[in-house]
Amino acid sequence: MRTSALIAERAHGFRGGPLLCALLCALLCALLSSCLEEGAGPQPSSSAFAPRGAYPAGPYGEGVGDALADLRLLTPEGAPRLLSDYHADYSKRLLLITTSAEWCTACIKEQPELEALSRAYADRGLGVAVVVFQDSLFEPATPEVAGRWRERYALSFDVLADPAVPSTFSPYYDVNLTPMVMLVDVESMRIVYLNQGFDLAAVTAQLAAALGAPP
Repeated sequence: MRTSALIAERAHGFRGGPLLCALLCALLCALLSSCLEEGAGPQPSSSAFAPRGAYPAGPYGEGVGDALADLRLLTPEGAPRLLSDYHADYSKRLLLITTSAEWCTACIKEQPELEALSRAYADRGLGVAVVVFQDSLFEPATPEVAGRWRERYALSFDVLADPAVPSTFSPYYDVNLTPMVMLVDVESMRIVYLNQGFDLAAVTAQLAAALGAPP
């Protein structure tokens, strides 16, 4: 703006100053606009943020490499939460699912580690969901149990209730060896890792390989 004002001031010293001023200002504005466009760099296309298509069709399976069925769980508020909700979230690239129960001491131990992983990899596309399937009396989990679990361990990610009998994930592992730990590629909804018991080193290696190690 100071440059265009100076040109305008100098132009008034010449005959036909107002006309010359207008011409010079127009030329200067055109040059500045061109420079700004060149310096802006490539812009992301709107398609980069477009929602994904429909949930992948079957056949579905229960092992590594298989597509995961669109399972239904419940939020602590009692609302349905489907795996297709994660698939539709374009910000998610990998979903870490673990099963838990109030009687499971190993599950309790892993909660701080899950929270740390969630905080480290959330910006890289990781979603985390803990699925609580039984309370301390071995009864099916209710939404209230899921809410209690989330508050007790101060978790920032999804904690879901699985009131089904048998539990929704029982075909994927032996529930007597809870927790189950599963990693799912959100684009294809295929299982890329499945283990009984939480192996922090193995899970971290999987995340770093798929999403890149955090700084």
